[in-house]
Amino acid sequence: MWRRRRAIRSAAAAAGLGRVLRIHRERRAGGVETALWTIGVVSVAPAGIAATVMASEQSATRQFPLFGSFLVLLAVFGWTHFGPVHGGRHWIAVAERGLVVWSGSGVETTAWHGVEPRDVTAMSSPIDLAATIDLRAPVAVWTRGRFVDLCLACLVVLGGIGFTGVPVLRYALGAQVPTELDHLARICDGGPAFDVPEYTGRGPHPVAVFEGESREYALNDRRPEAVQLVGCARRIVEPRVDTVRKCEYSGGHVRELREARYRVDVYTARGGDRVTSVVVRGDSPRDCAEMIFPESDDEPGSRPEYRTPSSERYRARLAALIDNPARTTIG
Repeated sequence: MWRRRRAIRSAAAAAGLGRVLRIHRERRAGGVETALWTIGVVSVAPAGIAATVMASEQSATRQFPLFGSFLVLLAVFGWTHFGPVHGGRHWIAVAERGLVVWSGSGVETTAWHGVEPRDVTAMSSPIDLAATIDLRAPVAVWTRGRFVDLCLACLVVLGGIGFTGVPVLRYALGAQVPTELDHLARICDGGPAFDVPEYTGRGPHPVAVFEGESREYALNDRRPEAVQLVGCARRIVEPRVDTVRKCEYSGGHVRELREARYRVDVYTARGGDRVTSVVVRGDSPRDCAEMIFPESDDEPGSRPEYRTPSSERYRARLAALIDNPARTTIG
């Protein structure tokens, strides 16, 4: 590329056309390229809708649809600007006193008085080049249109890389910073870990506990990026459990409030390494609810309802992990 630019400048100087001010590069332009650009631009709308829905569900992969759309646009840009051109690519250089046309077949230099009108729609910055040919004189190197195009291109690239590319890469590498506490639930499913403080040194060690995708407890629900430990709670299935209360409601609906114990496996949020497991007994609710809202297909009859640990019970049972120095062994 630099060798070609030097050759173009040398050709302009040898022809007495003075200094080269700007070089326009030929792109691919046709029905196929127009269709590809249309597909690329239109893909942004469904990607944005999908990302919005995923964000409302607090999905950690909400940037993936927009990143896919960005890659489509990037591929179309690469094809139109760097793909092969039928008949060979041309470069048109605007010099102080004329034009230099460079192609694989040779070089052509023309002073301004001999410049003829030509189709430049396939060239980069076609509006500026067309104005130059019409005036038979160079326009400003940085026109308003060229400046706006550059700014828009920079915004798209920086936005695509910063808003979608970097988060997707961090997710793939397990170096994502959680922006919502619920993002940490993926640790319980064996998902990638997060770029959060390491579980080490003296306490306190912030912890968040999940049962499935439901958050049961968090030491500090305003700073998900500070969480060091993630607890994954699962109810222990036991052959026999005690019924605390039998709650009867209108329509023949009955809820049996039963005792339950939960196994909480604790992992580091940074590495996903298992730290320990504890058993927590459910203590909530303590009494029957005033009313229930059965589903439309919920038949009358008796159903079990298992007590779950309250925030206070979780805090008390996990106090040794939260307040004491980090354990030196993982197991």
